[in-house]
Amino acid sequence: MKKLFTLVALCLSVATFSFAQNQTKAERITPSERAEQSVDRLNETLVAQNEELKLTDQQRKELKQYYLTKYAPKLLGQPAPAKDGQPAAGQLPKAKKSDIKIKNLYEILTREQLSALHEAKKEKGAKAKAKN
Repeated sequence: MKKLFTLVALCLSVATFSFAQNQTKAERITPSERAEQSVDRLNETLVAQNEELKLTDQQRKELKQYYLTKYAPKLLGQPAPAKDGQPAAGQLPKAKKSDIKIKNLYEILTREQLSALHEAKKEKGAKAKAKN
């Protein structure tokens, strides 16, 4: 019985490992694609609240840059940016740290857009509580 249990556990672990290693590059999402998806999702949330809160082209560009700096280090195995919005040490060796300033969400979005996101988050939380 012990041998049977060991054999089943070994087969399951081999199957799990081979499935995890079997992803092709086409199945993996690039940091820029993930950033674009995040911007689109954010825009959909804002439009669902009010059509007038739609993101402008400049905001979309800045948000994509924001999300790109947020996701790229994780996916590429690089250090994440520091909390103050500056790149982490060693991330951009040719540029001075003081030359690069990454805007945060509060600098990119308007007050109305931020309040709409806050309301959407509240509604989502209320729905999740209602399910439980």
